[in-house]
Amino acid sequence: MKKHILDLSLSEFTKEIELLGLPKFRAAQIWDWVYNKHVFSFAKMTSLPQVMLPILEQTFSIFIPEIEAVSESKTDKSFKFLLKAEDGKLFEAILMIASAERATVCVSCMVGCPLKCKFCATGSEVTFARKLSAAEILSQIFIAQKYALDNKLASKITNIVFMGMGEPFLNIPGVERAIAMLLSPDGFAMSKSRITISTAGVDANFANVINKLGVKLAVSLHFPNDALRSQFMPVNKSFPLAQLVAELKKIKLSKRETITIEYIMIDGVNDQVEHAKQLINLVGSLKVKFNLIPYNPTKMLNAKPSSDDQINKFAAFLNSKSFMVTVRRSKGIDVDGGCGQFALKRG
Repeated sequence: MKKHILDLSLSEFTKEIELLGLPKFRAAQIWDWVYNKHVFSFAKMTSLPQVMLPILEQTFSIFIPEIEAVSESKTDKSFKFLLKAEDGKLFEAILMIASAERATVCVSCMVGCPLKCKFCATGSEVTFARKLSAAEILSQIFIAQKYALDNKLASKITNIVFMGMGEPFLNIPGVERAIAMLLSPDGFAMSKSRITISTAGVDANFANVINKLGVKLAVSLHFPNDALRSQFMPVNKSFPLAQLVAELKKIKLSKRETITIEYIMIDGVNDQVEHAKQLINLVGSLKVKFNLIPYNPTKMLNAKPSSDDQINKFAAFLNSKSFMVTVRRSKGIDVDGGCGQFALKRG
């Protein structure tokens, strides 16, 4: 089976090149073509001798998912990519432009999602197929980066959020390997503070992973008690809130760092001040900030987002207890690219 170059570190790739009896410097040449020039065809790497191409093509994959569709938001600078993997499976990524110097890519780590949260289109409308490889995760960033440069949208990708399709902590090997290359000076050379992993809380060991990687964590909490959370998020039945909070307490934070608590605001369901009180009691002394997210409609849940007035009341109560609160107005909603809307739809 061919090894995908994006699944390898530079040192691993160099060893593979040497095992083929090829000069060591060729590894650095090829690496430069991929990571700096964004060329994903050995035949287009003009510094390589023709005689070497068959050897490389027989040994390594350099496949990048095909772009099936690009949906551009009419309300903000967001671009959703529907991508086709080598086996034909479809998955999505979204590029969000903040400025000419700042852009975020929201990446998927699975084709579909096995968690089946009722408010999320990925889990409720898309059949879970498989995990994505590190190469497939990194490919999303290369694709978004090229699109941003080609269309003069942004000069570089500055932030990565693992908030697309799938639960990152159910694909730790792929996610860890991808993050290693995002952080590596030989890869994307990004800062740890520019990478965020989101989790619904599925693994009793996720704190160790976060502590090892050193990246930021966002928790898809969404409901302040077990009864409500289990109703909308089946994962809560096997990993209830007490266990989730206990795991969060193990995460090592610097003086200025916080854990982001993501909280979807559904009209009449979880948006009352009483729910805010329960939320405060739940997190206790944890260093957290709250990110309130108006529910983005999906066809599987007959619900509405909370009103602006109710969201403001909820936020004001949290603020009054000295918690930092932001309200996220999801980007790309009109192209089904907002929080909970990834469902393999063409815009």
